[in-house]
Amino acid sequence: MSRHRFLFPVIVILLVGLGCSLPARVLSEPTSNPVTDLPVAVEEAPPAAPTDTLAPPPVAPTPTEAPPPEPEITESLPPFFPAAFMTTTGDGSVVTFYDLNGQPLGSAQTPGLRRGLENSLHAAGPFAGSLSDLPLIFRTFDNNGDLKQSLNNQITTLFPGPEVSYLQGVPGKYALVYATVNWGENLTSYLYARTTSGSGASWFWERSDPMGTALYPVAVEGDNDAVQAVFYTLRPWGIGGDIVFPPQAGLFKISLQNLSEELILTEDFTLIGLSPDHSVVAYTDQNNLVQDPHTRITLYDLTTTTMVPIDLSASSERGAGYAVFSPDNEYVAWMEGSGWSMAETPNFHSRVRIADRNGNILAELPDSMFASVAGDPTVNWVEPVGWLDGESLLVQVSGYRDISPLVKVRFDGSGMAYLASGSFLDFVYP
Repeated sequence: MSRHRFLFPVIVILLVGLGCSLPARVLSEPTSNPVTDLPVAVEEAPPAAPTDTLAPPPVAPTPTEAPPPEPEITESLPPFFPAAFMTTTGDGSVVTFYDLNGQPLGSAQTPGLRRGLENSLHAAGPFAGSLSDLPLIFRTFDNNGDLKQSLNNQITTLFPGPEVSYLQGVPGKYALVYATVNWGENLTSYLYARTTSGSGASWFWERSDPMGTALYPVAVEGDNDAVQAVFYTLRPWGIGGDIVFPPQAGLFKISLQNLSEELILTEDFTLIGLSPDHSVVAYTDQNNLVQDPHTRITLYDLTTTTMVPIDLSASSERGAGYAVFSPDNEYVAWMEGSGWSMAETPNFHSRVRIADRNGNILAELPDSMFASVAGDPTVNWVEPVGWLDGESLLVQVSGYRDISPLVKVRFDGSGMAYLASGSFLDFVYP
């Protein structure tokens, strides 16, 4: 079934109440205890039999001489306009590439790919129309979650698991981060950085939480050679139930140059989207596990500190989420929900809404509008997954049939058309 059902064993439910303070963008003390002279390359162990627990991350030795100066950042953020996108169908063992017009470009083998989960695959490098020598890094079900690479259809294991929880890369670059979790007295998350050209990964951050929330990386800055910064939010690990939008709290930024942490949103707020250049945040004012209605979302400009509130539709009692910004930050699209999928008589429905940077609503697209284009009268889930260019939105459409097409639509709601089949995975960048 679609990933939005969240049918996982219930371990813990994090309830975050209504926030009453404005989001903060101030420096805060790290919540972890990183080693101050990292990142230091730490070679990963070769694949081994799975164990019940994850060993603690390695600790760098005490330096005996002054560390070398920090390298200067000479590259800006990568381009934000994609060159292609990737989908998968069936068991997820094959990834298909499409150009922005929906024409297939080829495929790659990804055996065991965790289809339907966020942050499951990263194209680690630029795409110039050919799949040759383009590494695909992906999470699998093997060993209860490990990390593999598909390069020219040759599969290798980068990290043997268990419990690789999330993966996020720099668009169009080789650098990436992944997270692991370990249940002990508390749930502990570890963040690692690596590149596909390197021989190993460096552990650089951890967080231990008695309430069972895990680090969820939402964006990475860097170049081909190194990760420079990571944005993350907090998610409860292992929850289940009729959850529409991922319950997550706060937004934080880690700089790997000095291993400092910046607080962008407090945990009273729920991140629902971050612009490609990481300058604008979309959030709601409470955690999505709380079933009280969300009355609005807010667009928060981190540069000017201006906030633009946008009221939700009156019928959207399940709230809003999955906000995606156009590459030039001119438009933002998001999903709103109503009803319940796990009711005795399921009555869940969703809609896509599109606004400009000033909060003016440009399009209201209920799920019923996508039914004929998708060829599925049961459509009830319409999720914006990204922008093909500055004006064309890509929407994942699904219902109670085993059909999950991708539909494109313009920012003003016009030009709705079928584009490709399969579950969306990610974009590929030049």
